Amino acid sequence: MRFTDSPVIDLTVNNSKLSFHQDNGSMHVGTTVWPCSLVLVKFAERWLSSTSTTDNPYATLLHFPNKRAVELGTGCGVAAMGLYLLGLKDVVLTDIAPVMPALKHNLKRNKPVLEESVAPLLAAMESMVSDTGVVLLGYQVRSPEAHLLFWEQSVKSTLLGEACLCSRLQCCLPV
Repeated sequence: MRFTDSPVIDLTVNNSKLSFHQDNGSMHVGTTVWPCSLVLVKFAERWLSSTSTTDNPYATLLHFPNKRAVELGTGCGVAAMGLYLLGLKDVVLTDIAPVMPALKHNLKRNKPVLEESVAPLLAAMESMVSDTGVVLLGYQVRSPEAHLLFWEQSVKSTLLGEACLCSRLQCCLPV
């Protein structure tokens, strides 16, 4: 991918800034930011900020809690990441294999979007485990930043104890 040859597209959603690299020189249309994905996110943001639900014809459609979505042909990931910031937390992103490097690059570039899920994960774990409960956790480190944030916040919550490193997998046993 030749991200340095193409302009960066910035998108502000709910006072959070997303930034997307694109590869305009690619033969695959999914490696460029499509204006319609920017418009979709801003459209949803505008109607979600509407204070009157009676005047909002999209109130039910854009009420994201407990909704799941699949984005077919996500490309650079603009719509999915933007809608995530607007409350659509359960999104599956799909595209063809040649476009995946662009998507992965932009997901890493916008890691704060992904790292926001650490606190809700810990809250859910805390609510499901009683004081005498045990948490056994195994996972593969895919985001070093999210991994560190998870352990920093879990120590503060006293939910999890020491960690042991098992090759590329993380194992956690309560102390």
